[in-house]
Parts: sequence; C-alpha cells; structure tokens
Amino acid sequence: MAVLRALIPNCSALLMDEPTASLHPLAKEQVAKRLRSWVQQRCVPVLVATHDWPWARGTADKFIILDHSRALVAHSKQDALKILLLEDPDD
Repeated sequence: MAVLRALIPNCSALLMDEPTASLHPLAKEQVAKRLRSWVQQRCVPVLVATHDWPWARGTADKFIILDHSRALVAHSKQDALKILLLEDPDD
C-alpha cells in the first residue's frame, strides 16, 4: 500500500483521518490487514479517526468514542459496544 510505504520508517506514531472513506469494501480489508502488519512490525501507536464502525471494530484494539464534548474510552471491542449501545443520542 502506497500510503504505508511512504511513511517514515522510524516514525513514533501514526495519525490517520478516515483512511478508508472512499475505498471499496475489499480494499478496506486490505488496508486493515497491512496496517495491522505495519504496526506489529514497528510497535508504534496508531490513532485513526473514522465514522466506519465496522472497519474500526475489525481493526482496532482500543477505542475512544467521541460523543459531543465527551470522550469515552473503551479498552476492548466489548466495552466499545456497550458504550455505543447504551448511549442515549438525545442526552
């Protein structure tokens, strides 16, 4: 993937904003697979901002869910689901 090849090999963190927003579903899975591999090889933290919950759920280890002015931290997929399912959108 060109994006990951272009990254500085010794970066200390990776910040991505909607990296799969305009990709075909098959391409999204390839991006996730290569991103996981890249992170495992380099052991760097990655922060991805996305609205694509299915992609995030299949890719991430931890989640920060932004709800208006609150940041809700989930340390697992199960915790993230609990937050998302229990939140009242009218609050």
